[in-house]
Amino acid sequence: MLSKRRILGLAVEGRSLTAVELAPLNGGAEATRAAEFVFPDGLGLHDPARLGKALRQFLKDHKFVASHCVVGLEARSLTARNKALPPGVGGEVRQVLALAVEREFASDLKDLVFDYAPARKGSETASALLVAAPRVAVEQVTAMTQAAGLRAEGITSSTMALAAGNAEPGCLVLRVFGGGAELLTESATGTRTMRPLPVPAMDGTPANEWLDRLVAELRRVVMLLPAGESGDHERQLVIWNEAGLDERTRDVLAERLGLTARLESVPRGVHTNGLGTSPPPGQFCAASAVALAAVRGHDLPVDFLHSRLSPTAKSALRRQVVWAAALVSVVVLAGAFLVWDWQSDRAAVADMQARISQLEPAKTEAEKVIRRTKLALTWYDRRPEFLECVKQVTMAFPPDGRIWATRVTIQDPDEMNVVLAGKAVSEAAVLDVLDRIKANPRMSQVKSLYLREAGRDGREVAFAMEFSFGGSD
Repeated sequence: MLSKRRILGLAVEGRSLTAVELAPLNGGAEATRAAEFVFPDGLGLHDPARLGKALRQFLKDHKFVASHCVVGLEARSLTARNKALPPGVGGEVRQVLALAVEREFASDLKDLVFDYAPARKGSETASALLVAAPRVAVEQVTAMTQAAGLRAEGITSSTMALAAGNAEPGCLVLRVFGGGAELLTESATGTRTMRPLPVPAMDGTPANEWLDRLVAELRRVVMLLPAGESGDHERQLVIWNEAGLDERTRDVLAERLGLTARLESVPRGVHTNGLGTSPPPGQFCAASAVALAAVRGHDLPVDFLHSRLSPTAKSALRRQVVWAAALVSVVVLAGAFLVWDWQSDRAAVADMQARISQLEPAKTEAEKVIRRTKLALTWYDRRPEFLECVKQVTMAFPPDGRIWATRVTIQDPDEMNVVLAGKAVSEAAVLDVLDRIKANPRMSQVKSLYLREAGRDGREVAFAMEFSFGGSD
């Protein structure tokens, strides 16, 4: 049911928060006011009472009138795990996840608040995204809103609020803001993850260096995602643009990651005409998203104030009957869970035994090869020189993927004259590898043949170098 109240969305980001006031409008909402609140020096969530008073004055100065709010937290303050559910769990998801929480987080139950986001309808597998927030953070945020004269209707995840209803299944949802970046992924089977990306803040970091770091982190995540039925080319990157990225940056991300990408700045259903042209709406998309669900009367993706894992209200039955029913339910669920777990382990053991049986002929043949190899090693005790050369070249390359070889040519096998060609994301990466090769005592007469830009956008450089390989370690 559509709310008749104005709702204030607050997205907490390090030492600041963005605030957006939404009013109901034609099944959606209109953003009437938006502003950024930077925490005063010496104040933070560790002192929620004083911070709340400063926030109250800030809201008054900017003419915010809403008295109810929803707060969004950063991913780096949360812990998210995808939990597979037993087949046929039906309406007992809460009980199954409650048991999983008690088993996996027994030592941290008093320090964490848990909630879960159910799987999308139509997902191939039954699963839920279990999310935990530090209890002290939830208490601090609640105290801050109370001191600001606000009533908190929910505390959720900013990134999950942006993804809810604003991305198709299987999309990668990237939230980019001034203080960092967060990523929510969903595989073709419905498995979801949410994580902060270890990229530096945009302020004070050169744009090219920041973009290279972001691409490297995204590439690691994309490479680990399972492909869909029709391949990776159907996967889309949705970029929630709170940092003012331009279309060129979007195109660079799409090209270097091999994905389609689109920039988003306003959640669907939010009208921003009331904000004018300054400040840009994209800066406030997270705050708008967390407030939109409350305006529409929808459930938040996760809510640490009204968790789905919270104990249900007591019924009117006698206490003895309630305890007996609860005990029976726990025993049945625990037994079902243990049977499902045992059957899964039994099936896995049977599968491994079958695979071992299938590999037995290969094992016998491999043992014969090992015996022949050991006999041959008494005649040949040195590896070919060109293999040692390739090994030394490989060790000169850093493991972070900033530079790669496209061709290694040994022009004279007797003299071991080598030409190495490749590409890199920057000239600095090429010079670093050149210095490592020069520092190797087994490589001499090292010289660079060329170093030039490559590619249409000039984001990569091509290089070639020549050296002689020989001597001993």
